Amino acid sequence: MYSLYAKDPDDTCIDSVYLHVYFVGLIIFLLVTACLEFAIAYVSKRGTIADSSGRKHLPYLLYIRFVVGLLEVTWNAYGTWVAFEASKHCRDGVVNLAKGTVIAGWVVLFIAVLTCLVVFNLYPATNKPRARTRQFKRASRRTFSQTKRWEKR
Repeated sequence: MYSLYAKDPDDTCIDSVYLHVYFVGLIIFLLVTACLEFAIAYVSKRGTIADSSGRKHLPYLLYIRFVVGLLEVTWNAYGTWVAFEASKHCRDGVVNLAKGTVIAGWVVLFIAVLTCLVVFNLYPATNKPRARTRQFKRASRRTFSQTKRWEKR
């Protein structure tokens, strides 16, 4: 849809330039994000559990990804303005494509934030340890003969 629009820009819509800038910027953000994610995956699989020196550059990549994520939120806000406010008189197909892209972007952002809240447990005070938890020693669950049989293996 956008490729058809890019070949034949809408001359009747003054604000079609905003749509063009939004779509080109969106493609650039997607490419940068994909490259960063591949780099993060590549660096993450280096090293071992005991030797993490192969992953020493991973925090820098995560900081860069965080900054790019903030820029993506800003770009999505710009896209919201373009799709819902600035392009009222442009072609319906392209405007609907921009609206769908913006809505999908906000849904993905909401899911990413919710996933971070659940996975990284940003509210640890709600998970207080229970007062009556019993601590068992591992050796106390086995008899002496079971331990000897296990050690003979």
